[in-house]
Amino acid sequence: MRSVSIVSCARPRACIAELAAKRNKVPTPAQTRALTSFTWKQDDDSLDNDLHDRPLALPSLRNPMVELAGTVAVPFVSSNDITAYTVFESGTGMVSSCAFGTRYPARGPIKFDGFSLV
Repeated sequence: MRSVSIVSCARPRACIAELAAKRNKVPTPAQTRALTSFTWKQDDDSLDNDLHDRPLALPSLRNPMVELAGTVAVPFVSSNDITAYTVFESGTGMVSSCAFGTRYPARGPIKFDGFSLV
């Protein structure tokens, strides 16, 4: 793994050219073994039920994976091109979850779930 330090660059295009290519596939177990003792296998994850028999909770308003990634409706965000974040409004007690598709920044974020703590 290459360490990266943030420095001022007189030639920004040259600095950008030195960046590593974007990862676009799941790392192999051999690639992750040196970084952690945990080994994740995509085949172990189920798309239609929970391994501990908990009911799936899909987003209540919209599904960001369907709208922003073009996949089937799943109860999680699994994309390097989608940023998900949660906003807590202390005055109203509302918790809102939003997603932003970084490939299409002009679209703006979408609110995909929300509930009240009060």
